[in-house]
Amino acid sequence: MKLIPKIANKTYKLGKLHSKFGDPRRIDVVLLSRLGEQVLIEPTPELIRVTPQQLEQFNTASILVKATDWQIREVPRFKYPGTLLTTCRYLIDAVKDGDGRYSGRPAEFRYLDDRDALYFTVIVSGHLNR
Repeated sequence: MKLIPKIANKTYKLGKLHSKFGDPRRIDVVLLSRLGEQVLIEPTPELIRVTPQQLEQFNTASILVKATDWQIREVPRFKYPGTLLTTCRYLIDAVKDGDGRYSGRPAEFRYLDDRDALYFTVIVSGHLNR
């Protein structure tokens, strides 16, 4: 089973190309742990709005997701454990300041989709003005 993480790491390296070519959906996201630790998600994940179809599916499954929520897609599964993603808060559009700390728009965890073998999709709440 060591082959799957190797393939995943190669795929994650290719994921860096999206940011290099200026994909506007790719923005920096930082995980804020309860201990105050800040971790930049790499490669840069994709941020998109929850679609009406997904909203209907979530509501059918009794999962609380709102139309104003966002998806952070392509979070590497073999770099960031699901337990970390569910206990952290998020900084969207994160920028590093002179002190080495990140600032950005805060968002709260709402749901973790772990159906993909290589990536997680995290649903976060927050009015992100995008």
